[in-house]
Amino acid sequence: MKLEARLRAFAAFARQRSFSGAAAELSISQPAISKHISELEALLDIKLVDRTHRAGLLTKAGDFVADHLLRAEALLVQAGLGAAQFREGSSGTVAVVASRQLDALRKPF
Repeated sequence: MKLEARLRAFAAFARQRSFSGAAAELSISQPAISKHISELEALLDIKLVDRTHRAGLLTKAGDFVADHLLRAEALLVQAGLGAAQFREGSSGTVAVVASRQLDALRKPF
C-alpha cells in the first residue's frame, strides 16, 4: 500500500534522517523530497524539519508526526499482508477444548 507522496517523503526522511537518504530510499531526487516535506509543513502549518543543521533533525512536532506516520505505515503493511491471506484461500485449524468440570460448577437457579 502506498501513502500519499508528501507523507512517503516525510516518512523516508524520518527513517533516513537526511534528504539525500530519503531520496535514495524512494528513488526520487533530493529536491523532490525537500519539496514534498515543505508542502506537508505548509499543509500542517508547522515546521517538521530543522533545516539549520546538516544532519536530519526533526523538530518536536516532526518527531510527533513521524512517530504516528511510521506506526500508520507499519499498520498498512500488516493490513496488506493480512488481506493477502484471504486472496490465497489460506486455511488453518482451530482446536476447541472443553471440560466437563465447567458443567459441575453451574448450579440451577
